[in-house]
Amino acid sequence: MKVKNEYQQWFDTVEITDKSELDHLAAQATTSAYQKIDCLECAKCCLTTVTTFTESDIQSAAKSLAMSSKNFKKQYLFMDLDGNYTTQNVPCPFLDLDDHKCKIYDNRPHACRSFPHTHKDHFLTRKRVHIENAKFCGITTYVLDTLKTNFTKTR
Repeated sequence: MKVKNEYQQWFDTVEITDKSELDHLAAQATTSAYQKIDCLECAKCCLTTVTTFTESDIQSAAKSLAMSSKNFKKQYLFMDLDGNYTTQNVPCPFLDLDDHKCKIYDNRPHACRSFPHTHKDHFLTRKRVHIENAKFCGITTYVLDTLKTNFTKTR
């Protein structure tokens, strides 16, 4: 049997009666984490995961690369089983591997803009995503560690 990771164990044992308080603490921890961690130096999300693009994201990114949306989709994306457009492989094709700069940063998709999603309301609905993201994302790890320390089952 696989041993549960520490964050899964915390989620399994913590007694959360005020979900809005958890959302608030997670948002505060996210703000604090961004002051301590430079995502642009890390880029592990771009190096290890695919990202999703909405039609609006596709239009914006394609325009920034002076491409048609059709060619952008053909060159960089595929439709997954859920009907979402995602990058074809990792690392992200828009990541410059030398300096970790995004080639479409000003026009990056919403999924990238809001990553790692720890600041959003309904934190608990994404707990599996947070647990997975904690494997590589310093922001997520910081937020979960803060919650583990400040939101215990004695609350």
